[in-house]
Amino acid sequence: MRLLDRYIGRELIVTGLFAVATLSFVIVLGQIFKKLFEYVIEHDAPASFILTFIAYALPASLSLTIPWAFLTAVLLVFGRLSANNELIALRSAGISIPRLAVPVLGVAALGCAICLWINLSVGPRAQQNLKDAFFQMATTNPAAAFNSDRVITAFPGRKIYVGNKQGDELQNLHVFELNNDNVPMRVVYAERGWLETDLPNKQIKMRLEGTRYEQRDEHNPADLHRVRDGITAGVLPFPVSLEELYAKRQGRRRIESLNMTELRNEIYSMHGKVLADRKAVTAARAAAAAAAATPSPDSSPWNVEGENSPPASSASPEPTAVETPTAAPVADETPKARKSGAKGSRANASVILKNDLARFTALRTEHNKRFSYSLACLTFALIGIPLGITAHRQETSVGFGLSLIVAMVYYLIIIFVNTMRDKPGSHPELLIWLPNVIFLAIGGILFYRLSRR
Repeated sequence: MRLLDRYIGRELIVTGLFAVATLSFVIVLGQIFKKLFEYVIEHDAPASFILTFIAYALPASLSLTIPWAFLTAVLLVFGRLSANNELIALRSAGISIPRLAVPVLGVAALGCAICLWINLSVGPRAQQNLKDAFFQMATTNPAAAFNSDRVITAFPGRKIYVGNKQGDELQNLHVFELNNDNVPMRVVYAERGWLETDLPNKQIKMRLEGTRYEQRDEHNPADLHRVRDGITAGVLPFPVSLEELYAKRQGRRRIESLNMTELRNEIYSMHGKVLADRKAVTAARAAAAAAAATPSPDSSPWNVEGENSPPASSASPEPTAVETPTAAPVADETPKARKSGAKGSRANASVILKNDLARFTALRTEHNKRFSYSLACLTFALIGIPLGITAHRQETSVGFGLSLIVAMVYYLIIIFVNTMRDKPGSHPELLIWLPNVIFLAIGGILFYRLSRR
């Protein structure tokens, strides 16, 4: 039996490693074309940055390709056993299907452990390192963002056109400085220019030579008759701010880049905020109800003309009835302002609760997704054995076709649920387990029927 276990385990591992290499190559290559094509073709990204991108993008692809490759290996190995009648010989020798599944479950447990390690530790760290690599490239090598015959729009308030690039020298430069309405207020023309990074001041310094520029009128930029043209400056230092890039880096991190400790700490923090927000909403609703129950001065009998009006006194030369209406408008504004303020407080508290609850649900969904992803190997093992035996084919294309269908359905459900992760009413933190539940149930039924034959 140990010989049989080693045989099946070796076949699964060898076939699975080949499938992992093939699928990871395809997925990483797709990521390179999707995210690095512009940097490689247009911005002359160095080869070291491409290798860094591959190293940091690989863990995210492995969490997807390891279960998929394992499913492919199970289908191919058991398809060959069934097609070569080896399975019939093993069954004749008294070896049952559950016994044959023991090495498969062992390899599946190993795959689950590797996926769990990637999803909980390696993957989030690689995501953050990849983001830092893009930031380092943008700040330490600003010339990579400039290329010949291109308009650069990465810097806020400016558009820069580079006619030609020779090494670190930029030629035929057009710099457009825009106002808040994206109207070019000043256009600078330069024969050549050089770039250098000033990280302490968070800016890029452009040294322009052979410059001239035109300036529009600040009060009426649409009046082209007021454009001042032909202003020459010779050598012009031109700073470009990197504040926006630093603000993006220091902002709230993506959920996928949080490690498990950070993720759980933020879940606990958001749970406390949601509880506080609910108390604030309850208090705001109570205040709004109290303000709505406050009687308006308009309903007072002293402010209604007719039979309920107070009688005028003929004995007094200065009747007080004349002074009463003058105070009524001032008293009439206070309850209305109180009601309006209560409604505004309730609306603000509801919006804050909605946003925090969406963030809290997204964090919980990400937490559960990492564990759900890690169980994919075990799920695919249970459904792959009966499918591979039933297919009764040793062709590789059949195994890949079946694995493609099963994996696509499995991951499409996860992608669909992940799109709802900020909708608390749908409970995506529970639905993220749905693919495992469905495929484990189907695989369990198929496996039971197969073992009863």
